[in-house]
Amino acid sequence: MKKTIFVLLILLCIGLGIFLGFHYSIFTIPQRTSEVLVGETVTPLPAEQTQNPSIAPSQPTEEPPSQESNPVAIPDILPVEETAESSKPYNANGILGHLIYGGKSVVVRDDIDADTLEKSPGWVPDSSLPGNPGMSIIFGHRNRKHLKLIEPIEVGDTISFRFVSDNRLVSYEVTDVQIFEKTSDWTLPVTDEDVLVLVTCYPFEYTGNAPGKFQVIAKLNQ
Repeated sequence: MKKTIFVLLILLCIGLGIFLGFHYSIFTIPQRTSEVLVGETVTPLPAEQTQNPSIAPSQPTEEPPSQESNPVAIPDILPVEETAESSKPYNANGILGHLIYGGKSVVVRDDIDADTLEKSPGWVPDSSLPGNPGMSIIFGHRNRKHLKLIEPIEVGDTISFRFVSDNRLVSYEVTDVQIFEKTSDWTLPVTDEDVLVLVTCYPFEYTGNAPGKFQVIAKLNQ
């Protein structure tokens, strides 16, 4: 009986020891850790281990030489030459100048639209200006306000044109007088010379719409 009790006491002591050891390992180790995190003094490591490595000032790094590539040929760009458009040589009323023949003159305006030809003969804007190289063309009706003055014109006569802008005077010598009985047969002359071409209806004395054209060709006097 006494042996049995003695064995039980020994087993009880062993069990108590195991329990106390397990209890200490669970509660003491976390508590120890929390004390270190909160306030326990921790022995610092030696300076060699704690010192942050010094950071050397940044040095400019040399870029490796780039591989030479074939240069792209850039074509030469020539400067654009802009020529200022010269001011049109007529006054505020659209008058280009005066056609002069046989001591008479008539106003010539810039353009050949219906409104212009109601007032006077008109210079064809697509043609050369009188006195300039090329063909200068003037259209007009056959009445007194227009080209009636050229009815008696003959080859060899002189026709002049005076600009209103600078009072410049240019003259032409008549080289041909052409009559087209039908307007459908009329054509402008084909020439490389510097000429003035006057075109009006024909006959001059006709009631209603005249069926033909009267054309004068004059060469510029140099």
